[in-house]
Amino acid sequence: MSTTRSLRDVQVWMVGAITGKDADANAKDVEKYVTASARLSAAGRFDVYRSGYHARLYECLLDDYPVLAAILSRLDSGEDDQFAALCRAYVDRHPSASPNLNGFGRHMPAFCREVKLERFPGFDALRVFASELAALEWALVEVLHAETAPPLEIAALQALPPEAWAGARFIKSEGLRVFRFEYPVNAVFIANRIDEIVPEVPAPSPNAIAVYRKDMLLWRMELTPAMLGVLEPLLAGKSLGEALATIEAEVTDPEVLAQTGANLMVWFREWVDAGFFTRIELADAKA
Repeated sequence: MSTTRSLRDVQVWMVGAITGKDADANAKDVEKYVTASARLSAAGRFDVYRSGYHARLYECLLDDYPVLAAILSRLDSGEDDQFAALCRAYVDRHPSASPNLNGFGRHMPAFCREVKLERFPGFDALRVFASELAALEWALVEVLHAETAPPLEIAALQALPPEAWAGARFIKSEGLRVFRFEYPVNAVFIANRIDEIVPEVPAPSPNAIAVYRKDMLLWRMELTPAMLGVLEPLLAGKSLGEALATIEAEVTDPEVLAQTGANLMVWFREWVDAGFFTRIELADAKA
């Protein structure tokens, strides 16, 4: 290794050469920075680090998106695995910028909607499904690591006087994510992780899912259109009275309206028991 280069120069080159998109662009410089050994050339020694970097990031993405990896493995071209190709493209677009890899895979749902995999043109037809499945899997990662306040207790809900319900705002837990999906990705997730099969990519079927943490365990709850009609406005900061007024003004399905009227209190007990909320804020006070 040249002694005329500063440590900073060597560090800058090494980071760029390891994390850069084009390994060949840096290969010609390897011998300027790395010496050969008795067993390996300078390029061979350096490739240990470069390969290790990519392998570690691939392992990280595989850990975060095991179901997406399993589904894409069905579409193996014979030359390469679609998930591996997706990961390589992801690492090129979003190289790791932190020693903590907990958040490294956070861009995958959006990335699936935009990436072009030249070897796998069939991926274009899967991008919405892949993005939604990735969103579900990433929500589990986020919720697992979320810092949450103590959940609202059922006793606080029961103590709320009838006249206070309309103005009550239910403050969302950081450990909750709610999604509207075009594909039944939760069913795919269950089939793979619980039933241990790799299902076919399903046909579109609109649905809604809540991902949450309770007692340090991760859960998923399917939401009916009626439940979603109440919950979404609450999570957006509306009071219960405002949420119900929105439903009355916008919902034309009589079945949804009937379900809301008949089951509202049941839903609230279920949501509070699941830890969806941390507290209740009233119009003139906080509870």
